[in-house]
Amino acid sequence: MVVAVLIAAGAGVYFLYGTSEGDSALFVKESFKVGDRHTTIDNYRSTVEVIGMNESNEFNVLDRGEPDVISYEYMGCFKKWLIESEDVVDDAYKTGNERIVTAFGERDCTVYFRNYDWIAVKYYIGENNGAAYRIEREHEAAKEVHVIEAADMYNESNDIFELKDPQEIKAGDKFIAHLETKMDFKITEIKPAEGNNPELYRTSDDSEYITREKLLNNFGISAPNYLRNEYELKGTVSVDTPLGKIECDNYANDEDLGPGSFVYVSNGIYVKSGSDLHLHYWTYSDFIEVKNLA
Repeated sequence: MVVAVLIAAGAGVYFLYGTSEGDSALFVKESFKVGDRHTTIDNYRSTVEVIGMNESNEFNVLDRGEPDVISYEYMGCFKKWLIESEDVVDDAYKTGNERIVTAFGERDCTVYFRNYDWIAVKYYIGENNGAAYRIEREHEAAKEVHVIEAADMYNESNDIFELKDPQEIKAGDKFIAHLETKMDFKITEIKPAEGNNPELYRTSDDSEYITREKLLNNFGISAPNYLRNEYELKGTVSVDTPLGKIECDNYANDEDLGPGSFVYVSNGIYVKSGSDLHLHYWTYSDFIEVKNLA
């Protein structure tokens, strides 16, 4: 995802951005300890919206905001949009049945679970209609939940998930899939400073010891250096954070992030970014504190 590139692409040099006007700003704490964690959330919506039907009986659509043409047959694949591997939907990985809450109401699902070496996946497939309502993935520090949020071009119930007849599908009908990714970074070990060697940290997502600077970059705490040169500074904005309301510099680059882009930064610390398609922010941090500027 574009947001992940934004957060991880810092050049590794932490510098102090100009502090926005306001009574307080965010600062990185002077010292860290084992167990300190930083939690982030990514929300991403994939939307296919019908614009109309062309002379070839294909559908003109906006796929994540971009014009495209798709066939009726292709639209019929949406019910299994979330399935990355059909191999998981096998009796060998069936763990039982469960009634879950979906965007359409409560639905009876067959649950499949498979644990690969690098990722564990759980699929909730409609027991009676075969639709992939919910997919859960867990790997290293990440937990992902992928769900169908809307499917206007389908007739849907606990028993059916069938594509409507072509003439019933109308302009404005949408299929929406929503992906939420929670990342929970944590310090697991600390190697004390020795001589000219700085204090080093081992984290939940890195088997090697890393420096303070790299930790702040890897966790997405330090705002990447290229923002100041490659993004447009739109001004300042007051942003709600887990530590209260903070005045932030507001950067934008629609070409990089998509229409409606924004990146909120306080004193060189990344706060929130997004566009019409996605949203990224942190919900908890033992590494950040608020200080008054007066």
